[in-house]
Formats: sequence, C-alpha cells, structure tokens
Amino acid sequence: MQPLRLGAFAALRCPFCRADLAVAGRALRCPRRHSFDLARSGYVNLAVDHGPRRAAGGDTRAQLQRRSAVLDAGLFDFMADAIVAAVAPFSAASPLVLDAGCGTGHHLARVAAGLDKSCRGLGLDISRAATDIGARRFDNIAFAVADVWSDWPIRGAVADLVLSVFAPKNFGEAARCLRPGGMIALAYPGPDHLIGLRATLPLLNLPADKARHYRDRLRPWFAILSHARLRRRVEVDASLARDLVLMGPNARHLSTDDAAVHDAMLPVTLDVELIMARKSWPDQTACGSTSRGSSTSSRM
Repeated sequence: MQPLRLGAFAALRCPFCRADLAVAGRALRCPRRHSFDLARSGYVNLAVDHGPRRAAGGDTRAQLQRRSAVLDAGLFDFMADAIVAAVAPFSAASPLVLDAGCGTGHHLARVAAGLDKSCRGLGLDISRAATDIGARRFDNIAFAVADVWSDWPIRGAVADLVLSVFAPKNFGEAARCLRPGGMIALAYPGPDHLIGLRATLPLLNLPADKARHYRDRLRPWFAILSHARLRRRVEVDASLARDLVLMGPNARHLSTDDAAVHDAMLPVTLDVELIMARKSWPDQTACGSTSRGSSTSSRM
C-alpha cells in the first residue's frame, strides 16, 4: 500500500466501538476485533446502521461520469487553487486533509498536491461507486464509505484541514476531527452559479442567503477567517453544458432531454462562495454531531 494512503488510514476509528483502526493485511481492524475488508480498489466501507436506502445512497455512476468530465476539463480547478492559497501559509508538515463528501476525490487530490508532497488525503463519501473510482485513480489517497450526516469514523483531533465542497455539512463532526487551530474550507454555489443555463433550463432554485446560514452554523465551533466569492466565465460545448447540469442534484429532477442545449458553444458563469474558518472550540474531543449543519446540499 502506498505510504501516504497507509498514513491516512491511521486516522480512522471503528464505527461500532470508536476504537482506533489499523491496517492488517487486506483489512482494517480494531482491538475489539471488528474488521472491515479493503475493496480490491483499496477503499474501505465503514457505513453501518443506516439501512438499505442510505447504504446505497450518494451519486449514481452516471452523475459521477458527468462530474468527472467537467472536473477533468479543469473548470473548477480555480476553487481548489484558492483553498491551497488560503491554507498554505498556515499548513503544518505532512498535513492530513479530510474531505467530507469527497466524491471521486478530484478536489481532495488537487488540494493535497498543492499543499505538500507529504500531505495525506482522506476522503469520506456515502457513494461506494465514488470511493471505488477515487481509490483506483488516486493510489496515494485513502477513501472510506461513510455517511457524513452521522458520526464520522475519524479519530478526534487528527485533521489539519477539512474540505466541504458542494457537499452535506456537519460542522460539529468537522470540529471534533480537527486539531486545535485546524481549518475548514467551505465551498458552495454562489447566487449566479450557472446563471446562463438557468435562463433556458428548469434548474433547481438556489436557497437564498446561504452565506448567513452557514456563517451562523459555523460560529459555535469556528472563527471565520475569510469569505470570498470566486467567479469564472467559461465557454463550453453542448455536451459539457449538459454534464454541468446533470452531475449534481438536478439529475434527480431533469432528464437528459430536459437538460439539452442546442448552441454549439455557450458562455457559462461559475460562481462559488468560499468560507475559510479556524477551529475555535477549546475541547477538540467534546464536539459532536448534535448540530448537523445545512439540510440542503449541492454536489460538484
């Protein structure tokens, strides 16, 4: 196993008894003999007691394929680069970056590579398909299937940076898992996100005043350091425009035909708000998931 992946797996804890997990051959085991096999691709499934609907949740393979096309085109690299620029001056040696709702790990891999060659990356996602794809693609990053709405299978005070990028928010668990002074990067769609496509397609409405909502939810555990609005205007073809629409929650409401655009090339606005905050909670082990954050999520 690649050393950085092995080092990231050391941050995991047993979802049953909360004892530390350790790699033992092709499995992760705790002192109480709970054992979790590593998949052939290298991820581990730590999602328990969530029922069949939740265990099979997350993004579909079709959504993941569309998102990969968009991310591989580099359309959102500016967002990961902004996170690196904000964190790099404060980054510790060999930091651990934890991505809660990581998808296939694109943003996690870019942030980790931008921070330090010895940076360890650990991604959590409820989608087994996403973690499988991520583990195959990034052999230096650890991936675990887990429900980020619930208690995270992560030891307390081990992460230097938590990423929450267009994903469900659980600020209590993020604070518990961060070291004293650790940081969270919270990225979510701005009011003008995909505004050109919204003029012609029946996309989901974006909730109003998300900035105030997230800032209020962060305050019990975090001191807000900065709040930036990142905007890019890009030209995309019809296929990539369809992928932009159907890679996220709109896929559950629109068919491929509903998301069709007929221009050969069209301008699209990418609007992302990025909040950087530092953990201020004094007892890093006392934080829990009593406050689960926003009830809405947007996946990228």
